[in-house]
Amino acid sequence: KLQEDHPFSYPTALLVFLLFLLAATNLYLKFRISASIAQIPWKGVRTDPRVARWPSENFLRKIRLWGYLKDLAHVEAILRLRQTPSLQLKRQGKWNKRLLRKYLDLLTTIHCADEARFALGVLGSAGSSRSVLPILNLIRRFPADPDVTKDAASALLGIRKINILRDILISVAWADPLLFEVLADVCRSFGEEGVVFIVKELDHQKSHSVRFGIFRILGAGGGERAIAELEKFLHQGSEKERIAAVHAMARIGTERAVQPLIHGLCQNPSPSVRDGIARFMADLPREAVLKQLTHLLETSPTHYFRIRAIQGLEALQSDSVEAFHRAIMDPDPRIQTAAAAAMERMGVIQKILFRYQEDFCEETQAVLVNAGRAGIMEPFLSTLKSKESKGLKRTVRLLARIGNRQAVPSLLELLNTTRDWTL
Repeated sequence: KLQEDHPFSYPTALLVFLLFLLAATNLYLKFRISASIAQIPWKGVRTDPRVARWPSENFLRKIRLWGYLKDLAHVEAILRLRQTPSLQLKRQGKWNKRLLRKYLDLLTTIHCADEARFALGVLGSAGSSRSVLPILNLIRRFPADPDVTKDAASALLGIRKINILRDILISVAWADPLLFEVLADVCRSFGEEGVVFIVKELDHQKSHSVRFGIFRILGAGGGERAIAELEKFLHQGSEKERIAAVHAMARIGTERAVQPLIHGLCQNPSPSVRDGIARFMADLPREAVLKQLTHLLETSPTHYFRIRAIQGLEALQSDSVEAFHRAIMDPDPRIQTAAAAAMERMGVIQKILFRYQEDFCEETQAVLVNAGRAGIMEPFLSTLKSKESKGLKRTVRLLARIGNRQAVPSLLELLNTTRDWTL
């Protein structure tokens, strides 16, 4: 009779019961989540206001967060027990590893940066080498959050096991500049021992991307051992690896790296490697590089090395005019030609010629004559188009001393067009 008079009574009652059950479950979860957060033993996490905002009004989110915090509390409790010497039992150690493995599996359920930072705190306290890849994955999932990267760096620096460098070196290949600095800091924290480990990995690695990443790490780390190892790769391996070693040594940027690079510039058989060395020399201490190159240019008995020194000075756009002047006055015609070509490419010949037209100087005249005899004629021929009479006369006298037949057509044209009988 009740069903006939009130057809919606049973569905209404069922709905009221479900709402009551939902509200009761919601209150229960809210209480347990608050209690779980309060029981977390880290003072910094307990006082973090963002943790209090995690339980949002979303019911399903509360359920997921409750499961996350529940497992987290157990993991932290067991990991804290590991720090007590009296509880270092074999059985307990196995249990810890199992719990840590379970927690690492739960990291895939993280969907916001706050939870990622909380998880990084747990991984940092664990201090396990198994945490390295999960930590790096968290960085990849939240690349735009600098706090996640900062906490990840702290967690990695807290794992004082040198075998973590193997996973870190593999990750360098896809690392952006910010992450690369984090990984470089971790590698530097191991000092010379880390350099030895990294060099051994370089010998065993077959992947080209990983090997190039190791070169970058060595360049970022610096140190005597890193320079010594990189110096070996300047003369062995593929051409790309030699250039990577050059880049790494230039990244170190100390005076200790100058001498090996200059030796590589002189002795390396690959033109690409030599060009790379000349290009990256601008990243080294300028005074030290100029001193070494000038000394090599003036004292080396081998013309090949002296020509390489001229190329290095040209790459630096050096204002060391005296060194070029001595080179262009050298009795060896090969040195004269190399110095004259470099001075022309740098625009030095044009500047010297302009000053010579304004103010006569015998020493400058000798330099210009040797440059012309070495085959550098374009600056002289271009000045014949000038309308200034005194400068034209001095240029013509220079061409007479040089005696290069390339000037004959331009001189004939000037002879037929000028009205100055003295010219």
